Amino acid sequence: MRYIERLSVIFAVCAIAGGAHAAGYEGPGLTADIYMGYQGTLHPMMRVYLGSSGSRLEPFNPAEDGPDLYIARLSDGAHFEIFLDRRRAYKSWMEEDELATARGEFCSDFATRSKAGAETVSGRKTEIWKCSGAADGPDQVVWWDPVLKAEIRKTRAGLVIELRNIKVGQPDPHLFDLPAGVRIIN
Repeated sequence: MRYIERLSVIFAVCAIAGGAHAAGYEGPGLTADIYMGYQGTLHPMMRVYLGSSGSRLEPFNPAEDGPDLYIARLSDGAHFEIFLDRRRAYKSWMEEDELATARGEFCSDFATRSKAGAETVSGRKTEIWKCSGAADGPDQVVWWDPVLKAEIRKTRAGLVIELRNIKVGQPDPHLFDLPAGVRIIN
């Protein structure tokens, strides 16, 4: 997978991981595997760690020309870093809709959202929400876990992103530290 494709995958996955990495997150935290794909064929993509200290995404198969680690830490200035390798990191600021998602406001960049039912996904009781009216693209459906305060599944334009193998509990806060020797490139 080329760098740009992997970057767009990471940004898509960040939305599902968003609710748990905000400063003041009140959920219990979790570790899970992120599966992604089209039309029912989901493939394992990354491991996610979500907690009150931040979020961390680790691709199962890092691309030679793409990020091999992503860490978001909103508590220290509402920023996130994307690491191309363990020595260099590119830092960027989140847009307002990304920050709203990070605060647990799912579908924040949509004009409307409506509850459409409930379903168990990956062993978790979820609420199904239809989100519509986004300025930047198609509608989406979100399976929201109100206990974890996280999206367990979402679909948009045929793409499905789902958390599986969920383990509830705060991850080690040191997982959200910058690796030693990393050079930040702004």
